[in-house]
Amino acid sequence: MVQLNRAIERAGFFDSERILCFYVNTTGRTQIIRVTLNAGFYWEKVEFPLQKIFFEASEAASLEVHVGRQGEKTLIDLIPCQQLRISQGSGVAS
Repeated sequence: MVQLNRAIERAGFFDSERILCFYVNTTGRTQIIRVTLNAGFYWEKVEFPLQKIFFEASEAASLEVHVGRQGEKTLIDLIPCQQLRISQGSGVAS
């Protein structure tokens, strides 16, 4: 996560306050998650079924959840990162 966050910082992804977020793929399908702030920059990662991820994002960012195969992706959810925000003592298990 450290290398990813450094790359994101260099790209200017954090224009506002950073928040710590948590997401879990609760489906039985592999997903591609993409954190977007604007049309100019995003990062994405493959999430396997039941996989959990902690990540930092700008307060204004959103998490796109895609499914698909062989180059075709379908957007199935768009979640504001504010809704994925965790705070100290939230009880989220890693």
